[in-house]
Amino acid sequence: MRQLRVPGPGPLRAEVRAEVRAPLRAEVRAQVRAELWATTRASQWGPPGQARDRTGQVGQGRDMRGGRDRREHPDGFGLPPAGSRPSARGARLAATGVAAGLLVLLGWLASTLPASATAVLAALAAAAAAGAAWCLSRESARRERTELDRDLQASAEVLREVFEHGPVPQLVVSRDGLVLHTNPACQRLLGRTEGQLRGLHLLALLDPRDGAVAAEVVAVLSRQAGSQVRAEVRVRTRDDAALDCQLSLTVVQRDERPSYAIGMLEDVTAERKATADLERQAHVDALTGLPNRTLLHRELAAALQDPGREVAVLFLDLDGFKEVNDSLGHDAGDALLRAVAGRLDHVRRPGDLLARIGGDEFVLCCRGLGDEAQARQVAERVLEALRRPVRLDEVTVDIRGSVGLALGRSGDGATASVLLRDADTALYAAKASGRDRCVVFDPGLRDRDERRRRLQAELKAALAGDGGLRLVFQPIADAATGRIDAVEALLRWDSSSGGPLMPEAVLSLAEGLRMLPELDRWVLEHACQAAASWGPSAGRVRISVNLTPGSLADESLVADVLAACGRAGLPPRRLAIELTETAVVDKPQVASTVLGQLRALGVKVALDDFGSGYSSLSHLRDLPVDVVKIDRSFILGVATSPLDAAIVRATVELAAALGAQVVAEGVQDEVQHAAVLAAGCDLVQGWYVSRPLELADVPAALEPGRVVPPPPRAAPADQRTRS
Repeated sequence: MRQLRVPGPGPLRAEVRAEVRAPLRAEVRAQVRAELWATTRASQWGPPGQARDRTGQVGQGRDMRGGRDRREHPDGFGLPPAGSRPSARGARLAATGVAAGLLVLLGWLASTLPASATAVLAALAAAAAAGAAWCLSRESARRERTELDRDLQASAEVLREVFEHGPVPQLVVSRDGLVLHTNPACQRLLGRTEGQLRGLHLLALLDPRDGAVAAEVVAVLSRQAGSQVRAEVRVRTRDDAALDCQLSLTVVQRDERPSYAIGMLEDVTAERKATADLERQAHVDALTGLPNRTLLHRELAAALQDPGREVAVLFLDLDGFKEVNDSLGHDAGDALLRAVAGRLDHVRRPGDLLARIGGDEFVLCCRGLGDEAQARQVAERVLEALRRPVRLDEVTVDIRGSVGLALGRSGDGATASVLLRDADTALYAAKASGRDRCVVFDPGLRDRDERRRRLQAELKAALAGDGGLRLVFQPIADAATGRIDAVEALLRWDSSSGGPLMPEAVLSLAEGLRMLPELDRWVLEHACQAAASWGPSAGRVRISVNLTPGSLADESLVADVLAACGRAGLPPRRLAIELTETAVVDKPQVASTVLGQLRALGVKVALDDFGSGYSSLSHLRDLPVDVVKIDRSFILGVATSPLDAAIVRATVELAAALGAQVVAEGVQDEVQHAAVLAAGCDLVQGWYVSRPLELADVPAALEPGRVVPPPPRAAPADQRTRS
């Protein structure tokens, strides 16, 4: 039998006695008792002041076994009831207590046993401590596993809640493309229940027209884990409606192979509709629903890429649209444009593109025409469609159109911009040559168009104050005495590139620039300043200013008149405004209101070129008119044509009934002068009276006592209807 060899007394006995015996008897014993008391009390019997009896019932501050208050015995260990399980902290302290107790026992034995047994007892104490530590680590590992299982279960519950109650439609699809699970959001989107969706193939939910996209979506199910696909698809709902959706699928790996895919659906129907609306607004005219300029350029450029095929561009503009818009209002103008768009759409050939590019301008793009003759036939059908009257509410409007035609072919250098510019140039030539006709573009027109564009640029600069524009003044004399009663301001323009231009040419250029209101204000301003500069001798002479037909539609007309008179220092009674018969009668209510306001300021109102347009006597009766000017076409034959003479006499009688003066325009000689005087005209104007005068020559013509021309022989009293 192997004998246990114990080292003899010496260093070990001295060390044990010094390090274990004295400290452990006092400090370790007290510390262990205090730790065990606090731990067992806190973990088993609850907070201070509470205790449990042997049955587990909670007592309030009393020892259930002996009736003594546990707080009065801090040295008692208070062991927990049998069968209870200590907490992790209690287990650690219990193990520490066992080891400490053994050390205490060792210290006591060391003082009583021989030195040879002390080493054995130290070894036993170390083994006991190691066993306690192993038990503690085992218990700790078990508790960590329990806590991990609890955390995993909580995470799974959160994920389930997200899937079930999340706002994003989600679905789980098998490798075969079968729907395994759907969340309520997905069911609401598709209008089906979980049972109705489970087992359906993914393709059954997609629109058949998305075949290529659907094949790509299904193909991803067989790929490796982590594979994704994102595609825009149309999803079929239960009521067979189509929704635009973004579908995202991600393959999930399980057991080292792809087993299913998780998908999300995002309804983008509203976004796609908004995008389509923006696209439509960017390429479609809002008033007529026709393609606009942007889409026309794109389609025309594409047509010119087709090799060997000729393209015809018909540039259409309505004749007289501005007068309709000004006289009947913008609502009537819009209705007219819609009616014209309908007629043009009816006569166009299949495959032709009809566009509205602004205002009353339309473009018809025709592909595959054989030659110019066929293009002219299309243009004639367009013009014929516009010649039929248009009914707008209770008003019938006669409208016409002018067409500019340009032909182009791919390979000859033609572009969409060049072709449209050439057609626009031909359109201008058609309007200048009489309107209601078609003109085909030729290179000579381009030169004339370049000249017109240069003149428009010069006119724009002249209206801005760069010079060139000026006024001349033609006297209007009393038919009987020859005394000058008024002076009419006439517009002249000496352009740097085109030389002197007559008023009609200037008006045409300004109309093309949409600057007629600016031209009216320029003439009004300078005429008032001129009249104010003539001095006291001209105090009774009025300055008469012609305004364009659309001026009555300008809401600022009355304010402009007042401002011009105020800046020049000219009394409004010395100003007369001349408007054509057509401008006044086209919009009688507006004319009556505006002209009445002008008359209230003291401004005279003259009806110019009377008899050259069309008028309604009932409208004319209600208009506030001071002067009626007979058109020169009737004065030309007044001495030789009984009909013209009768028209002049009838006009004089009508003016007398309205309380207005009559001016005979275009009187060229003494014979005509005598005839209009005999017919009863009050005032005369023309070269027989005076040619237009420059500004510096007017004061001399207005000197007191001067008559222009000399008074004619007095006509018999029975030949004059009014003096």
